[in-house]
Parts: sequence; structure tokens; C-alpha cells
Amino acid sequence: MFSKNIKNKESISIDAPDKHNDVSEPFAAEAGKAQRDEESRPRSCSYVGPTLHIKGEVTVEESLSIDGKIEGTITSKDKILTVGKQGQVNAEIHASVVEARGEIEGDIYCKDIVHLYSTAVVTGTIQCERLIVDDGAAFEGRISTTKEQKAAPSKRKLKLADTDSVDNLAKVAS
Repeated sequence: MFSKNIKNKESISIDAPDKHNDVSEPFAAEAGKAQRDEESRPRSCSYVGPTLHIKGEVTVEESLSIDGKIEGTITSKDKILTVGKQGQVNAEIHASVVEARGEIEGDIYCKDIVHLYSTAVVTGTIQCERLIVDDGAAFEGRISTTKEQKAAPSKRKLKLADTDSVDNLAKVAS
């Protein structure tokens, strides 16, 4: 240990171990792995682990990642629903984005995009705006890809002026 006085302020002590502490390495490695796992999921995300089995209605106000089993109805409006490789879902799904890596049986109603990864096995009806199907994904059912209808711009009828000048036409349009 050594101390150093820095210009009449505080004394700073630094411990310099002689040996590397091997006991903390496995803990540090696990902590690093957990941190990487957390970084791969969205920050505000609920997680259904592999040993969890839920029957009924699941409603979340944040993204949902499923590696367990859910039967019933899942609602994750305006958020991402991810079914992991171990996930098994037998439910009607309502979400903004659905990422399928595991098994889904049921209807999917998605505002934006459904992505079926190569390990996905999906049976049912998919209604979404956009669909991505990776090579190797299995799907059986119906697909409806429709864009949300946006308000059509109002069509104003323009009256032609007595002259064919562009200036007069522009005045009438405004």
C-alpha cells in the first residue's frame, strides 16, 4: 500500500495486490455474460423464462420476450413481442412487431412487421403490414399483408381562369 499527499488536499491510498485473485474470475465472467444478455434485449422488456408456463390473458405495456410456454391471449400493443427458440406459444397475439424464433400456434395481428427467423415454426393466420420469412422457417396458414389506410388528401377542384397563365392558375389553387 502506498499513500501520496496531493498539494495539501486529501490523502489517496491505493491497494496494489501482489497476486491476481483467481476466485473472482468466474464471477466476473458470469456478470459480463449477464450484462451482454441484458444489452441484447430491449431496455423495457418483460421476460418469460423457459420454466414458466402461463395460461390465460397476458397484457404488457412493454416489450415481451418468451422462452417459456404461453396459452391464451397476448397483447403487447405498440411494442415488440419476441418468441425465442425455446418459446412455445399457443395464443392469439396482438403486437406492433413480432419476432418468431420458436413455435407459435394461433393468429397474429401485428401493426407493423412479423419476422419469421429460420428456426420458427408458425401455424395460423398472420395479419400484418410487412412480413419477413427467413430461409428454413416453417409456416402453415394464411397471410394478409395490408397497409394501414391513411387519410386521403382532399381533392379541391380548380377552376381555370380566363387566361392560361401559370400565375392565374396558381392564384386559383391557393
